[in-house]
Amino acid sequence: MFTALRAPSTSAARAFSTSALRGAPKSGKAIVSSLQAGAKMDGLSVFKDVPDPIALPEDEYPKWLWTLLDQPKGVPVTKAGERNFMAERKEMRNRNRASIKATNFMKTT
Repeated sequence: MFTALRAPSTSAARAFSTSALRGAPKSGKAIVSSLQAGAKMDGLSVFKDVPDPIALPEDEYPKWLWTLLDQPKGVPVTKAGERNFMAERKEMRNRNRASIKATNFMKTT
């Protein structure tokens, strides 16, 4: 019998590995937060009776947080002669979406 809970495959575990961050290029520029330490972040509290959070100094946040926006998106690399199925699938979805929109437009006119 199959169980409902399974361990993640190694390919899924690799996607969340922090070892990739160790080899990340260093930007060299000083990290500056958009808020000063102690500033109240209005509207970020999701609970009714909990006060809005207060910004912390930059050194109290984890170092990997500042690299999130620097990381390029994971684009699958293909070798010469190989097909990029992810790009083909995305293009097919876009064509299908455009076809559905055109069909719906013709039904309304």
